[in-house]
Amino acid sequence: MDLDQIGQQGQELNASVASRALNLEADSDLLKQYDPYSQKHLRNSRIAFVAGLFALGAAIKLIVGGSWIMGILLILLTGALWFGALAMKGLALGVAYQQGLLVPSVVVNTNPIRIVALAPLESSMSIPSLMGAKKMTIAHLPLHALKIGEKVPCVALFGGNEDGYYTNFEPRVIAWGIASREVIERAIEVIDGEEWAFLEAVKDRIPEGMKEYEVACFNEDYSFKDIR
Repeated sequence: MDLDQIGQQGQELNASVASRALNLEADSDLLKQYDPYSQKHLRNSRIAFVAGLFALGAAIKLIVGGSWIMGILLILLTGALWFGALAMKGLALGVAYQQGLLVPSVVVNTNPIRIVALAPLESSMSIPSLMGAKKMTIAHLPLHALKIGEKVPCVALFGGNEDGYYTNFEPRVIAWGIASREVIERAIEVIDGEEWAFLEAVKDRIPEGMKEYEVACFNEDYSFKDIR
């Protein structure tokens, strides 16, 4: 395992490139055991694949019956469903651990286990900085001390875009997919110290009552801006 590649630029994924990626392959058995996102994407991939089979069957019947236009439209739908199934399968198999952005998170509660993750939301370097914080309840935290303040490096994928800023991000605990304390320690080192400090400054400022899929946005001066 090459620890030197941790923190290097990632490869292109969904037309974007992580400036600081893990660049390591995740263990599929660990993902099935710990990573709730992986389980969700695998389930959705299977649903999309089966839906594509039904769409293809219906398309063949329509074409045989002479309804070419509807048949062709359903064939196009089949292709879209199967493309989506492949993309979701890739997420389930851990592409996020290779190409996602390395981001900091910290334990803020131990029973149940809650972490707060922090990530930059700007989609380009030409706009003002905006940081997003997400509080998550998780079931597992392998290889980490279960204590408040424990640093938990994550990898994150981003979604949505509004005025040049991502509206959501999906953090995954590195230890969900890679069983190596050395990797975790190296990831903690390569994440910028200013980001750890920013997280420490805002982790207790996340508004109460936020849903776990929502993101609290903070300006460069740590002031709260809004919820997305």
